[in-house]
Amino acid sequence: MVELMSGIISAIEIAKKLNSLNKKIKDADFKMFIADLNIELANAKNNIAELIDENTKLKAEVERLNYKKLETLQFKGGAYYNSNSDGPFCPGCYDGKQKISRLVENNPDFKFAGNYICSVCGKMFKVTV
Repeated sequence: MVELMSGIISAIEIAKKLNSLNKKIKDADFKMFIADLNIELANAKNNIAELIDENTKLKAEVERLNYKKLETLQFKGGAYYNSNSDGPFCPGCYDGKQKISRLVENNPDFKFAGNYICSVCGKMFKVTV
């Protein structure tokens, strides 16, 4: 998105230079092409602004849906589970970052530190459910 905006800004700068050159040239076709270019650049700039606004709204909606999904988890036996008893999910990731990260069974050699390990943050937990 940033590259697109910088490209449009560069094109606008070129159009400004062409406009100053346009004052020195008497060719009507050249002037018409410059006017068309300015119109197209203005349209592109408006479209980019609309895309940025839509992107911002979609990101907010994703955050809202993620938060709503997080509200359904319940803490039991040292980990989080959803309403369908799916889980366990990492309490560290959920509490600290509001992210749902699945816990997986730990290597038997390391079960003394915890019978489950987070697949994202790597913390070990003793889960009793």
